Amino acid sequence: MLTNLINREDPDHIGTKLGGQLRTDAFGTTYILCYAAAAALINTPYALIHGAYGATVNGIASSAVDAKVVVAHAAVATGSYGWFAMRGLHDVVITTSATATDGDAIKIHTLGVPISDATPNIADFEPDTWAVALEAKGAGTAVTIKCFIMDREIVYAAT
Repeated sequence: MLTNLINREDPDHIGTKLGGQLRTDAFGTTYILCYAAAAALINTPYALIHGAYGATVNGIASSAVDAKVVVAHAAVATGSYGWFAMRGLHDVVITTSATATDGDAIKIHTLGVPISDATPNIADFEPDTWAVALEAKGAGTAVTIKCFIMDREIVYAAT
């Protein structure tokens, strides 16, 4: 019997999607299909975890937790599936007070918001960096900037 791996359509799982499918766009950005345990906002980072429906995202809320960071490609309703960027070029909303210049390392603050640590990402060794800023951002308002997501596991910690 053949099984449709995208929709997991076999006699026991009719119409149930399989989180974890990957796709790559024309720019080389890799996306993963994830189940949203809570609503996900466009261009916002989330922790990638494994849940009952395969690859799952939820809001980043705790510190000192190891996880990969994925970024919502479009808004995803609670209990739905959507594509999340896990490596490559993507827009990311950076928090209000953070500033960034081209090449700055992007980390996650304990409040679950992406910030720049204002330290250049030198040779991909900056600890807990999950993305690199590709343009500048001033303080004062939350702004979406272009970043390169590195598909690395990080530890959420205060910066």
